[in-house]
Order: sequence, then structure tokens, then C-alpha cells
Amino acid sequence: IPSAVMEEIEYHEDRKLDKAQLLRLASCKYIDEGHHVVLEGASGNGKTYIACALGNAACRRMKTVRYIRMPELLDELNIARSNGSLKKLMKAYKKAELLILDEWLIRPLTSQESYDLLEIAESRSSRS
Repeated sequence: IPSAVMEEIEYHEDRKLDKAQLLRLASCKYIDEGHHVVLEGASGNGKTYIACALGNAACRRMKTVRYIRMPELLDELNIARSNGSLKKLMKAYKKAELLILDEWLIRPLTSQESYDLLEIAESRSSRS
């Protein structure tokens, strides 16, 4: 969502959002420190909007950001595996300073998909 910005997040009481925490996240210090953010909540609660707003905040701070929905990521990985470009794709996911994976685990994963996700996570946690 290119238009998603932290300033337009609605902090209605029933959403139980911590405005101070979200504003801290907007500083992008967590990226520099190598931390992760997991957004959880019921469908339709605005997790995608908040993730995109955090991504846009990172872009404004000149961070490299990559956003992808989990089903598309899994498709990309399967195609890359079949055409021999898996190593190159994994390198691209490692390179982004902020990787946003949306629609996280909306379906069960195969063993290979689980392994590939673990490889992405591992490579990102050991980035130089």
C-alpha cells in the first residue's frame, strides 16, 4: 500500500494499538538493531496497512524494503528452485534491510517450503 503512513493509523480503543510503540517502530531503530516485528490480530484489523506504513517509514529513512505476500513468496521460491535461480533469489531476500512478509502462514507449508523460509530467516539473521 504505497499510501500507507504511520500518521494515518487510527488508534480506536477496540484495536488495542500501542501508539507510543508504533511511533518508536516508525523511527526504524529496530532495523538497525536487527530486531523483528510480528503483527498479529484478527483478519481485517489493519495488519497489512501497519506493515506497509512501517515499510514506507523505512523507505523515507533510505532503508531498502521488500514487501511480499507469503503465497507469492512460496511461488517465487518454487519457480526459482525449478529454473536454477534459487541462490540468486535467496540473496535478494537477504539483501533487503527490511523484509515484510504478509499473510504469514495462511496455509500449512510443505517440508521444502518450511526449509526455504528457515533459510531466508537464517541468512537474514547472520547478515553482515
